[in-house]
Amino acid sequence: MVKTPKWKESPSETKTPRRQENPESTDNQTIAWHLNVLDTDGPWGWKSCTDSHFWNVIFGKARSFETMTWTDILRGGNNHQIKVNQICLEAQKRLAEIRQDDIDDLYSFGLMGKPRLWGIRDGRIFKVLWWDPEHTICPSYKKHT
Repeated sequence: MVKTPKWKESPSETKTPRRQENPESTDNQTIAWHLNVLDTDGPWGWKSCTDSHFWNVIFGKARSFETMTWTDILRGGNNHQIKVNQICLEAQKRLAEIRQDDIDDLYSFGLMGKPRLWGIRDGRIFKVLWWDPEHTICPSYKKHT
């Protein structure tokens, strides 16, 4: 005897899923911080970050980022993804020195004026890498200056 499944009614062909977004996407998740690749030496090493910079510039901004999704963070004018081949050569060499040169993109978060927080995005995780107080890793130049 062969059993065949029975159903009460045929599924509707006009129904659409309630959620249209990609379930694998982490864009609508809040950021999480990891410090496992944090570079303490080199030109943008964290040893050069003073207590004053940490508490007055970085800490408050990082705390506010924790309440935001990746989409919200990246909508901010000074926060963006940057291709590794667009950063300065010294930074590219430093990535090789610290064995992080297998990535294609870095993320830069503008904190207040020039200072930038640099890292690697891994899903919803931001792996903090560098402290760039003078915006030298990928300087932006204003037109006609």
